[in-house]
Amino acid sequence: MRTDTTTIPAQEAAYLLRLKLGPIRAWSDFLADCIRGRASLRGLTLTPCLRIKNGGTFRPMYALEDVEAFIAEVLKTEPSAGPTAIKANTLSVDRRQHWRLNKFDQQGTMLRRIEAHSRMRATAH
Repeated sequence: MRTDTTTIPAQEAAYLLRLKLGPIRAWSDFLADCIRGRASLRGLTLTPCLRIKNGGTFRPMYALEDVEAFIAEVLKTEPSAGPTAIKANTLSVDRRQHWRLNKFDQQGTMLRRIEAHSRMRATAH
C-alpha cells in the first residue's frame, strides 16, 4: 500500500543521527554499511525506504519516521548515546606555514620539524 512519506537523503539522516546520538559512530559510514548488511548498533539497523535518481545514479532516501524511531531505540539501548558538545582545542598555530607543517601531539605540544630531513629531501631532488 502506498502512503505519503516524508523522506530525507542519506547525508541529512547522518546529520540527524550525529545531532541526536552524538559521535558514537561515523554515521554516514554506518548507513552505507547497513545497506550492505554489514553493520548494526546493538542489533538495530536503519535501511532506506526508497532510491531516487539523482544525476546518473540512484541515491538512498530514508523515511523520517524510521530515522526518528531508530534514534529513540538507540537512546534506550545504548548508554553512551546522546548529544555531545563539539570539543574545540586552542593551539598556537603558525598560519603562515602550510597546514601540513603545523603538527601537534595529543597534549597540544607542537612537534619540532627536523631540519636535517628537509635538507635531505631538498638535495635528493
